[in-house]
Amino acid sequence: MKNRKRIVALLLTGTLAMSMLGGCGNEGSAESSGTSQGETSVSDGEKDSTENSDTADNDVQEGTAEKDENGLVVNPIEGEITIWARLNNDKGTNSIVAQQEGDPYYEFVKTYFPNLKINYVTNKEGTDNLQAAIAAGEAPDLFFWEGNYSTLLSYYNNDFMEPLNSYMDNDPNFVNNFIPSVINDLTVDGQIYGLPLTVMPQTICANMDAFDKANVPYPTNDMTIDEFMDMCAKLTDKSDSKNMRVAIARNIDDMDYIRFPQIFLAAYGVKGYKEENGQYLSNFGDDPAAIEALDKFLQVQANNYACTLSADDRNAMGLDSSIWDIDWQSGAAAMFPGASAWAYTVDADTNKPKFRQMFFAPFKGPDGDCGANQVAISYSMCSASKNKDAAWAYLSFMTSEAAQQAAYAPDPNNAGNTIYPLRMDENTTTFNYGIPPFTTDYKLSEDLQPVYDGLKANTDHVVDIPMDPGRFLEALKKAASGEAQLVDALKEYDEYVNANELINWDAYIR
Repeated sequence: MKNRKRIVALLLTGTLAMSMLGGCGNEGSAESSGTSQGETSVSDGEKDSTENSDTADNDVQEGTAEKDENGLVVNPIEGEITIWARLNNDKGTNSIVAQQEGDPYYEFVKTYFPNLKINYVTNKEGTDNLQAAIAAGEAPDLFFWEGNYSTLLSYYNNDFMEPLNSYMDNDPNFVNNFIPSVINDLTVDGQIYGLPLTVMPQTICANMDAFDKANVPYPTNDMTIDEFMDMCAKLTDKSDSKNMRVAIARNIDDMDYIRFPQIFLAAYGVKGYKEENGQYLSNFGDDPAAIEALDKFLQVQANNYACTLSADDRNAMGLDSSIWDIDWQSGAAAMFPGASAWAYTVDADTNKPKFRQMFFAPFKGPDGDCGANQVAISYSMCSASKNKDAAWAYLSFMTSEAAQQAAYAPDPNNAGNTIYPLRMDENTTTFNYGIPPFTTDYKLSEDLQPVYDGLKANTDHVVDIPMDPGRFLEALKKAASGEAQLVDALKEYDEYVNANELINWDAYIR
């Protein structure tokens, strides 16, 4: 058998690379948006005539089959499955197209699934696409999606997903290896409807070099909201037009920036709703805790602790105004809010970090409350799958920790160009979008350990506050500009949301 360490390295460009999706791109960690759609397949391999397929398959299910050096077993399951996968269009697509012996991707799949034909259709995310495929009798067996519990419900409510609990019965420890908050967002009424490949806690990234220059201690995972605001004040220096520094860089756009005020709300234990006459209603304007939390958020903005540098500011500093996150990329901003691992910035030429970086868990409010948003990249089995046993065999394989650790090994023949590695050990040099969704506490390099530790800490403090992001930010802008008092802007928001039934309460009230 071929050297599997060589083979599994290139799963990255095929099987598990499909997990590296959306998120938000920047220099050194480009967004994998993707627009093309195509289909490729790995053909059936020869089956060992001396092997009893049924017995071997039972061994796999019961965990008695012999494992290789990667902790994985060859699965003799037969048939054909189709996977709607998300692949990076710039890297990796050449490998998935190759279907001849000797190609590392082909060899990996053939090694572990020698009798299974797998068809990959790329970039087909969305309930509309899935509904059309099912109606046409062309449903995939597995499909990817990005999001949280609200996203899950959009598929669940259309009966697109197969519950997975019965498939897990033979291995009760399988699901226990995942971070509980991730599995919680994949569960409806006690049934699990997806398995994660990547988890993306949305918290705050810090430029440790900027903290050193300002002589400010690094943030901690038990920081209070007042300590955070004091830190922002000390980090902000706009006295020298050619060497400005702000505490907080502006995130990509309004829809992502909403994650920052949500952290303030979570610190004050704000739920964002009340129950009245058997109905749930938005009540930010009537909640004193929400008013206090958002008042602190507006203080951060009003004092220029958190602002995007103007074009004039950037020009004075010699920065390129055409790059949306140049404040963060250049080191002019000490922190980047509402971000996940994709905000970790590296130099495109050297593949080294531009500055030392860390994440920290969301700051705590007066009663110790805290939390931030979290999304994941997950795969689900389609309820219309025609080969559910094979689909489960493949799904449970590709989401296992052993497969991820094996598959994301650095590729010696592709130095510096490995696609979004999730392998987590001292040899890891970078990772993007998220972290592995496992309870394991990985030990990484000096550069990446503070990034991983902060993101992992956030998975214990996940909140999802019900709101209409666009309308909510309009209310905050009115308050920030003086167009309306904060409480009045929030009451106007509540009234509009409730009158127009803009919130799907089932996505939040569990």
